[in-house]
Amino acid sequence: MDADDPVQLALNASLLLACALIVDLLGRGPSGGDDRRSRVAAGLLIGLTGVLILSNPWRTDGGIVVDTRSVLLSVTGLFFGGLPTVIAGLIMGLYRVQMGGDGVIVGIASIMVSAGIGLAVRDRWRARLTTLRIQDLWVFGLVVTLAVMGTFLFFPDGRGTDVIRAVGPTMLLVYPVATALLGRILVEREQAQTLARRATAEEQRLRLAVEAGRLGVFEQELVSGRTTVNPRYAWMLGGLDGQWEIGAAELLERTHAEDRVLLAAVLEGYRTGARTEHEIAFRVPDPGRDDRWIRSVGRLVGAGTLDDPLRISGIAVDVTDAHELIDHQSEVDADRSRLLADSDAARRALLSLVEDLRLAQLTQQETLERYRALIAQAPVPIFVNRNGRIAITNQAMVRLIGVTDESELLGHSPLEIFDPADHDRVTERIRLLRTERALVPPAEFSITRRDGVKMAIEASASPFDDHGEVSIHVVFRDMSEQKSAEAALVALNTELETRVRARTVELENAYRELESFSYSVSHDLRAPLRAITGFSQILERRYAEQLDETGRHYLDNISTAGQRMGALIEDLLGYSRVGRRDVRREPLDVGVITDAVAATLAPRIIDTGASVGSVGPLAIPMGDPTLFQQVLQNLIANGIVYAQPEVPPDVTVRSVHVDGHVEVSVQDNGIGIAPEHHERVFEVFARLHTEDEIPGTGIGLAIVRKAARLMEGDVSLESTPGVGSRFILRLPAAPPDALAVGTDTDRTDDRMPPEARP
Repeated sequence: MDADDPVQLALNASLLLACALIVDLLGRGPSGGDDRRSRVAAGLLIGLTGVLILSNPWRTDGGIVVDTRSVLLSVTGLFFGGLPTVIAGLIMGLYRVQMGGDGVIVGIASIMVSAGIGLAVRDRWRARLTTLRIQDLWVFGLVVTLAVMGTFLFFPDGRGTDVIRAVGPTMLLVYPVATALLGRILVEREQAQTLARRATAEEQRLRLAVEAGRLGVFEQELVSGRTTVNPRYAWMLGGLDGQWEIGAAELLERTHAEDRVLLAAVLEGYRTGARTEHEIAFRVPDPGRDDRWIRSVGRLVGAGTLDDPLRISGIAVDVTDAHELIDHQSEVDADRSRLLADSDAARRALLSLVEDLRLAQLTQQETLERYRALIAQAPVPIFVNRNGRIAITNQAMVRLIGVTDESELLGHSPLEIFDPADHDRVTERIRLLRTERALVPPAEFSITRRDGVKMAIEASASPFDDHGEVSIHVVFRDMSEQKSAEAALVALNTELETRVRARTVELENAYRELESFSYSVSHDLRAPLRAITGFSQILERRYAEQLDETGRHYLDNISTAGQRMGALIEDLLGYSRVGRRDVRREPLDVGVITDAVAATLAPRIIDTGASVGSVGPLAIPMGDPTLFQQVLQNLIANGIVYAQPEVPPDVTVRSVHVDGHVEVSVQDNGIGIAPEHHERVFEVFARLHTEDEIPGTGIGLAIVRKAARLMEGDVSLESTPGVGSRFILRLPAAPPDALAVGTDTDRTDDRMPPEARP
């Protein structure tokens, strides 16, 4: 796989987990995620997650794209049924069609197959979704993976077997595991929803019983004395103005003065452990009547922990009428029997509520055990930092550190794992995670195994709420192999740089020798060429009358060829001279140099009716003034020579800043150059026209490219036949304060007709 593929694979896994969390949040709505609106929303969210997965695939050998949409769709079909699966499948299918490519048919087939298998298995497993084991889910993921691999046979040109051979091992390794982990999260979601529905039903039953019996319900924390009451009990206490909480001191103040000692004694008995339940009657002053009598029944509940503190939980009944009829013994006995019956029913309801709370605690413990099991089965090193100590870890971490079992890590500070040099960085990351809950990116650290071997690891961390505290989930990734590969790459680069420097010296020497040879040959050819030209002129002057027409034709050819040879030698000498002296680097005034070139070419400009000039504002490049003027002169001269018939040449020079350098462009309206010749025209002696069509030697543009590269730049061409050409010279940019006074940067259009030039 490519270097970036693990990141994309991790992103696929994160998207799968994010989908599970989003759907879990939907399931916590008023309807528990079972109404049609929630199912449609789940389908849309799952479909959008699938689009993100399709947009972030990882690539295997051969450039084959792989993603985990089949995992997402099969699990959707298994746990959410038809409507969300159809919506998610349609969204992913439409996005896959929009992506295009020769794998569209295979992509649609894999979506249909994975969704169909998930729905079919849901029909068979519907009754046992909450009891599925991770082994069952792994087998289900394996079946889906094999079925999806079967769709690869629909690849065009018979490439199906090659695709299966390339991606099969990766899919068989990743897909079943991803299906099992994602499915396990959703199994726990199903279990939680089942328990929540049961708890809601029990809570409704208890609420109806309390309302039917006109009972007051209270719960008082033993340590803080904070008491939570229902509206009925608040009314019994004389009305709390909408408050549902009252402190122990205020509760005593609202009690009749003669009964405060009794109530205080009951509370003290709970605090000292002398009693675990009570059944008392006390009075509350009522402005509308003498006193209100309240009978209270309660018991001590709770485990005495931070999450489950000790508290008094009970019910209260308004028995004022019974006390007013105390003289009528029969009615009192009847009321007492009814009160006892109500109290007994309320006690049973209270016990049922306590039992429900106990079941909820057991469910929470089971969830924690499953979380521990997932960490234990993870193939990467993981530990949980709780209150500065390692609370949970796995065998992968044991193997990485080199200890014998988990007991040697549990209870120890995480700092003991890291090298002392990294302790400050680790401490700061823990502070950000715990106090600010800030996200921190993965970072590289050094650890020392128990056998003394130092290792490089990458640590990723994330905070989570742990019973009111902030704990940190930490994952390690072994970087040893990557570091070894980086060291080998650095060594190889060093060796290559040494070789390049040596080869560069050899090439520079060979280039200087070739330049010297070219200069010498060109220079030495001038003497015999002058002799040939001279003798041909003597023959023409003295013996022209004695030669017939054929002889004079041959003599003209010799003279013309000599002139062409002389021009060719002069241009070759010019090409050899470029770079033979030191190249200067100074700011170039493009406008001034363009004017100088126009003055040099003035006769030719006047003869052809050409228009030559610059258009500002002009950026300032760095380069050699002589070489730059020679480049502009060759390009402007070409724009005049290669003009279209009956069209006056128009050559424009511009200079702009582009990505940290300066582009100087020379644009003409000439005959243009076909795209296949855009590179060839810069070669020495490269010509696209015969001497009879357009005279020239084919060296001018070669001089332009050579001069550009000597100035640490380059030249390129944009041209359209019949429209014109644009030569682009890229040079380093001058400092901002270069040519601050008298520059051409304020020019707007300095093109002048030939008759206006000096």
